[in-house]
Amino acid sequence: MARALFEGLAYELRLNVDAVHAAGENIQMIAVFGGASRGDPFCQMLADVMDLPLKKYPTEEMVCIGAAKMVFAAMDGNLEAFDDGVLENAVLYQPRPDVAQKYRTLYSRYQEFLQ
Repeated sequence: MARALFEGLAYELRLNVDAVHAAGENIQMIAVFGGASRGDPFCQMLADVMDLPLKKYPTEEMVCIGAAKMVFAAMDGNLEAFDDGVLENAVLYQPRPDVAQKYRTLYSRYQEFLQ
């Protein structure tokens, strides 16, 4: 039951990623923090469903970090150094090609169900 709930959430998030792609934007990576992303299995599932790398940040205070990063950027700071220093403990999840393929098939079925 829990897996079905998380898969449904992942598919709904994938709909948003697809909408961004349809608008002409190219997403290279997904970033997550807090909530359900505290669990490694869900993060791996998201990476597989999105078929994109996913970076899980170790803090739930991303709003504060985002504000600090904007100030740092406005002061012509090195954003790469900022990320390395403040967000150095982020965990990267890579999509697993075989699992991502299975989720592509399931996601297609999910989209058919929505129509």
